[in-house]
Amino acid sequence: MSRSRQSKSQRRIEPSGAGRIAFRPGNKHPLDVQFKAAREAKEQLEEQLVLFTQELQALASLQDLAARIAAEDEAMRGFLAVRYEDYFHQDHIESTFLWLRRRRVTARLQAARAALSLARDLLAPDTFVDEIQDMLREQPARDVEVDQVQITGHAKAARDQLASYDARLQEIRAAITRGNGWIESFYVHKSGFRPEVIKLAYALYWEHEKGIPVPPDVLQAVHPEIAECLRKRTAIPLGLKEEATTETSYGPYFKYRWREGSSPIYTISLGRLSERPEGMLPFRPYIRFSRD
Repeated sequence: MSRSRQSKSQRRIEPSGAGRIAFRPGNKHPLDVQFKAAREAKEQLEEQLVLFTQELQALASLQDLAARIAAEDEAMRGFLAVRYEDYFHQDHIESTFLWLRRRRVTARLQAARAALSLARDLLAPDTFVDEIQDMLREQPARDVEVDQVQITGHAKAARDQLASYDARLQEIRAAITRGNGWIESFYVHKSGFRPEVIKLAYALYWEHEKGIPVPPDVLQAVHPEIAECLRKRTAIPLGLKEEATTETSYGPYFKYRWREGSSPIYTISLGRLSERPEGMLPFRPYIRFSRD
């Protein structure tokens, strides 16, 4: 027999062996180890009672939990309002982050309620003593055949409760993390009119509206044929597109993204109003290209 097999079958209480019939109270017996076991069990019980009482007293500070959660919620609303004041999607960002935070708090409260419910069940009056007494009253002590299931049934029930709580806790933990997101950065690459073309378009607009002459340097900065098209409000030849436009990269911009379980990825742009790309005109000048 292997050593591991022997260690698994090692007895805590040795068999009584010879002399069982001659045993009288006070004589030495292998069951004497139960005296020490009972004392140690009492010490462990008292230790756990002290620790449990300390934990229970710590729960007293949670009496104002609703007020604390409300204050945290209001503090987050204030932070989001200031932090994202200059953002296009301020309202969407605020409502999304508040939604995520409130879902997390709700899931944590569910976990706490489940734990308290489990504690209430585990700390209900133990019927073990009554069950033992009822079982022993059914017949004379000399005829009693102890049913191990009857004695240890309460332990199995506790284990079942713990297993059920663990399964529920896994669901709650998933609810807490579900919807947590991340921030991604990106750049926007746009083809637009060159700054000098935009500047000339402005100058020609004010020349037409207010009679303000176009500064010579503004006019000379643009290809003559393009300048003439802008002045006459005709289409710029397609062959001059490279002279009139440029590729500009804007960014970095940011977006908040999240997934709810196996759902698609949702996105909120974190673009700022103050970072809107330049070149937006207060009027609609006649700037376009011909088709050939």
